[in-house]
Amino acid sequence: MIILILVALLRLPSPAAAQVKETSFVFTHVTVIDVAATGAKGALTRDQTVVVTADHVASVGRAALIKVPAGARVIDAAGKYLIPGLWDMHVHALRKERVDTFFPLFVANGVTGQR
Repeated sequence: MIILILVALLRLPSPAAAQVKETSFVFTHVTVIDVAATGAKGALTRDQTVVVTADHVASVGRAALIKVPAGARVIDAAGKYLIPGLWDMHVHALRKERVDTFFPLFVANGVTGQR
């Protein structure tokens, strides 16, 4: 019973969280690897601007065509590459002693999905 109440309290939004605005990140001059365009090989599209708002990619394209949201954090990514999140299709990470270590390592290596 106490655990259920604690879980319910943890899910309530705090007043501070309600005041936080949606943050946008803008990656400029980045090379985008489009894996959908050519299958497994991927197509390189150079000098792109990518706008990430909240938890999704809002727009991708040449800088002249992309509107940068007010207050966005702009990151000069010249010489860098941007790819979709990778999937690890065989994971044994859900062990109590591994949770704190494994998940940050997955994200650091571009793995955003697991099976």
